[in-house]
Amino acid sequence: HIRRATADVPLEPGSYYQQEMQGIPVSLLFAADGMNVKEVGFNQQWLAPTALMPYRYGGAVSRAELPQAVRQQLLTAARKLTSAVGLRGLNSIDAIMQGERAWVLELNPRLTATFDLYPAEHGQLFELHMQAAAGSLANWPQMSSRARAHYIVYAPENINLPESFDWPEWTADIPATGALIKAGEPVCTVTAEADSAEQAVALMAERVKVLAKALI
Repeated sequence: HIRRATADVPLEPGSYYQQEMQGIPVSLLFAADGMNVKEVGFNQQWLAPTALMPYRYGGAVSRAELPQAVRQQLLTAARKLTSAVGLRGLNSIDAIMQGERAWVLELNPRLTATFDLYPAEHGQLFELHMQAAAGSLANWPQMSSRARAHYIVYAPENINLPESFDWPEWTADIPATGALIKAGEPVCTVTAEADSAEQAVALMAERVKVLAKALI
């Protein structure tokens, strides 16, 4: 896990220091064929921090309206990384946005959480992943232009789920009926879709409130 460095805690084997930066977490989901890249979409992310996990993942929204300069910097980073290490398939880059500057944090050479924010018919996005991994970006899937958001709901306290709880259709990753969810553990994922990222986030926030009221 990522945690803040302190002078009294030595660096563990296999760990490394990374400068903490203030800004907005963003990401680029892209496909690569080993040499070339093509964007799937730009995303804005948010955290669900705790004292022990200050950088815990909270969720993301697709179709984020990032400045053109930031988009270009993320695409340039994707091209350079692909050229350097021969990336294939779907990948993502995480970054911190400060105004019109993007500071790249890490490369995820795998399917990530933002994959679910770009639904395509008949599993075409996963098919793109397979084709790109085989070295082809020729068949690009038809994807919705609508923004999609998801939010990881964590339990603020121990929750005993009722046996007869009726989960809304906009929830995913739901636990077993009657399960005990301990404080700090994920309860489920709340999703929302709208014409813009801003609208999707607003709808998602309302749904989180509805679910929290029903569960707690």
